Amino acid sequence: MIDFRYIWSLLFNLTDMKLKTAIISLALFCFFAMTSFARELTKNEKIAIANLKDDVRNGRVDSVAEQVEYPQCRSAFPEYIISTKDEFKNNYDLVFDEQQIETFLSSDWRYHYGLLINDAGFTGHFDDDGVLVLDHIPLSDSEWAHVGDLVKKSRATLHPSVRDFQQPVLLLAAGKYLVRIDAMREGKFRYTCWDKGADQSAKPALVLYDGELFSTPYYTSYTFDNEGYEYYIQEGAIECDFTVSAPDGKTLLSYSDYEGEIEFKFYPAYDYSLSRELY
Repeated sequence: MIDFRYIWSLLFNLTDMKLKTAIISLALFCFFAMTSFARELTKNEKIAIANLKDDVRNGRVDSVAEQVEYPQCRSAFPEYIISTKDEFKNNYDLVFDEQQIETFLSSDWRYHYGLLINDAGFTGHFDDDGVLVLDHIPLSDSEWAHVGDLVKKSRATLHPSVRDFQQPVLLLAAGKYLVRIDAMREGKFRYTCWDKGADQSAKPALVLYDGELFSTPYYTSYTFDNEGYEYYIQEGAIECDFTVSAPDGKTLLSYSDYEGEIEFKFYPAYDYSLSRELY
């Protein structure tokens, strides 16, 4: 019998971060492709979907609130989280604004590699009673405006030299460093680093521009160049990694949350199309 725990341990002990990421992503793709083929919705599942659509159509806030998985992290950076049913009810008109309702009602649900999704970006599952529960609700236009207001307020907490950005993307503490990535205009990214424990209002220790994004369904990576030294950050379903390599390819720094070396990380409600201005 194949010992999958042994195989995973070998993968996670690979020192080449990019190779490890590629292998894990390929393994995940093969696993889902082999074990989770798309299937048709059952009659009862279609009825459950229709019931939830009817609740949304008729504004039955209490009923909809019962069919949502909590907490709903609308944006972790800046923080905007709906943790309870009561909070959902209080923010219902923000989450299900007019455009969101129209989109939700006109969307079709289906299984995709075992994941229940719809055309509008919602994901969900059926509970033990056959009721459709929403796991992920995409940000509405009203919520994007709300997050934009939060971003505006957050600018005042940053050092003046790094207050100009399009969207916040990632914040993590790795080793003795605090690292922040922001999306800039024209599809580029900025890397800002402080010593761990420093406030973001302090002058950064290092700022790098023109970072490149590489994204797959399983992970996203950001690469920055500093006179031949490569700063590489990868985040995904498996782990988050941060490495710094010398021009000769030698790894100078390497941190992984799989090893407990990255203490925290925040992800925003980030629009990878860079089509939204959040300020």
